[in-house]
Amino acid sequence: MKQNINLLSTLSLRPKQHLSPKALLLIITSFTGMLILIYGLAYIPLMKQKSSLAQLYTMRNDLNAQIKVVEQIKAKKTKTNIANNKPPQFSSYFVSLAEATPDSIWLTNIKFSNIDQTLSLGGYATNFIIIPYFLRNLSKLSDFPKGKISVLNFTKVDKGDAAGGISFQFGRT
Repeated sequence: MKQNINLLSTLSLRPKQHLSPKALLLIITSFTGMLILIYGLAYIPLMKQKSSLAQLYTMRNDLNAQIKVVEQIKAKKTKTNIANNKPPQFSSYFVSLAEATPDSIWLTNIKFSNIDQTLSLGGYATNFIIIPYFLRNLSKLSDFPKGKISVLNFTKVDKGDAAGGISFQFGRT
């Protein structure tokens, strides 16, 4: 005995279901919400950076204004000193002296008289050769008094931290 079973009627293929309008609206709304959330999260730090940048620009403008005021005061002070024939202040002497002093020389004694425009320096050098260069550098400085060297002493150092070096003293009048 044979039996025929028709399975197609029970296993019939169902047509594909399309998204319902509610599901489609939910997907679009969710996607839009995610985009807004991502944009919002990226926008908050950007606004903080813009605020910081605005503060930095304000600070820069304030500093530039202060620099202009200081430069104007400096210019007036220099013009006043030149007009009154006043010598530069001691701080400018020390800056010039530091710039003119080579690395292999260290000063231990500095005497400067603004009244009679005399200068006396003493210190140590690693070798004798560097001392004339130091004297030449000093003679080129506009802040220091020009004149003849009246005292010049050199001594070789045998003991202490400067052993093997040269001790020197000189004075200008």
